[in-house]
Amino acid sequence: MLQVISYFFLISEVLKKKFFEINFNKLLILSIFIFLNKISFILVLIFPVIWIFLYRKLNINITMFVGIFFLILWLLKNIIVSGCAIYPIKITCISGLKWSTINNQTINTENVNIEIEAWSKGYPDQKEYNQQDFIKKFNWLKTWSKKHLIYILYKVLPFISVLIFLYIILRKNNNDVQKCSMAKLNYILLFSIISFLLWFTKAPVYRFGYSSIIIIITIIYIKMMKKYFLYNFQNVKYLNIILFISILLLIGKQLPRIFKVKHGIVNKGWPNIYSNYEYKKANLQDLTFHISPHCSYTKIWCTYYPDLEKKIQITNQYTYRMFFNIVGK
Repeated sequence: MLQVISYFFLISEVLKKKFFEINFNKLLILSIFIFLNKISFILVLIFPVIWIFLYRKLNINITMFVGIFFLILWLLKNIIVSGCAIYPIKITCISGLKWSTINNQTINTENVNIEIEAWSKGYPDQKEYNQQDFIKKFNWLKTWSKKHLIYILYKVLPFISVLIFLYIILRKNNNDVQKCSMAKLNYILLFSIISFLLWFTKAPVYRFGYSSIIIIITIIYIKMMKKYFLYNFQNVKYLNIILFISILLLIGKQLPRIFKVKHGIVNKGWPNIYSNYEYKKANLQDLTFHISPHCSYTKIWCTYYPDLEKKIQITNQYTYRMFFNIVGK
């Protein structure tokens, strides 16, 4: 949620200022922070690149150094763990590394990509295709629309309803308006549409794409209205009332989930992150691994691969233990 709020804040900064007036350090730090929290927001990195390309005025300082340092550190961590700078994007993987997942038969990067894409498009909800065929030629669209699309509409329609309600109220009380920059809105709309298309074709799950959906709807709404209404005192009063009602509705909606009673026990809002399932055991050298499809959060070595001992080799490098896939297994 934090990265989404940061994303909305970043877009608002771009919209309310001329691009060259935006503080580059703020733009860079925000873009890196959003990307590092969720790689599906990778396109936000284009904002600092565009700033540099347009104005070519770059003063290196400690803020910029810290932001780039953490980005490089994060990429290096990924390479050490998986052999890929951005896992599981195949093009970022280094095949020359012995532990690289691009060479791993158990968790091959390409297979992981196919599995992630297939599941995000509703693969478990059908029995007709295997994962690879399911994601081809929009074979997934019919299955996806029966569940995921309905869920997205369920989430988005209340927001659209509020916008329509605002239009009905504000159009009658608009005496002092200010036109917004249509050109800037067009650029953000184009950026959001590209993000939306990337999301729709690769991982069309609501939580990955709702920020782009909301921004597209909002900008289209503004372009249809062609005016802002926030400069009229009467309008501000109406907006405050609507905001207060919305907060009450949001709290009212979440309370049943927070205090849900199950088996006579009141759920205090904390997720159940520990597994209650039994584990099978597999030994590798002096290490004991627990095998279960429900590892959850646990301090024990746990995996959902049942034949782990046939696929993994452990070697000692200095004070570290390195885990490698046994090629061909």
